[in-house]
Amino acid sequence: MSGHPRADSWLLKIVNWLFGPVPGSQAHVDLFFDTVRLRNEELRKPEGQRDEARLLQLTKQKLRLEAERHQVIHRQFQAAQLNFLKPPPRECCTDCVGVRQRLAAVCRACAAWYEAASLRASQQLQMVEEGDSEPAMPLPLFELQLPEGVPEELPPSLDRCSSCQNLLDHYLAKEQEMRRVMAVSGDNPVKA
Repeated sequence: MSGHPRADSWLLKIVNWLFGPVPGSQAHVDLFFDTVRLRNEELRKPEGQRDEARLLQLTKQKLRLEAERHQVIHRQFQAAQLNFLKPPPRECCTDCVGVRQRLAAVCRACAAWYEAASLRASQQLQMVEEGDSEPAMPLPLFELQLPEGVPEELPPSLDRCSSCQNLLDHYLAKEQEMRRVMAVSGDNPVKA
C-alpha cells in the first residue's frame, strides 16, 4: 500500500469491490460473521420454508471464507513462532529464553490447528460443490508439544520482565481458548 492512510483506505475499498474482501481484513471478518449469521437464520427456518438455493450459496460462502480466514490466522501464528525462535534481545530478562520456547510451542500448535482447520473447510467446500450436503467432519486435534525441559506451567518469576509476562499471558490465553474450543466441540481431545 502507499503509506498514506486515506489512499490505503480508498485502494482497499476498490480491491474489496472488485475482488471481494481481502482475507485478513476487517471487511473479510465482517463478511464471514454476517454469512454465518444469515446461514444460521436460514437453518432455523422449518424444513419446507427454507430457501435451499440461498442456503447452499451461504454454505459455500461460509466454507470459502472460513478456509481463507483460518489460513490467515495460520500464517500469523507461524510468523509469531518464527519470531519466538529467534535469539532474545540482549536487554531482556533471564527468564526470556524459557518464555520464548513456551510461546513458540503454543504458536506452533495453534498454527498447525488453523492449517488443518483451513484444509477441513476446503474439503467440506469441495464436497458441497460436488453436490453433497455439508459433511460433519471433526475439528482437527490441538496438540501442544513442549520442548524438553520446558514445563507445562511457567510459575511466576522475579527474573521475568513485564514484556515477557505480557507475552506469556497473551499466548497462554490463546492456548486456553483453543482448549475451550476443543472441549465445547467434543470432537477431539486436546493432547498436551
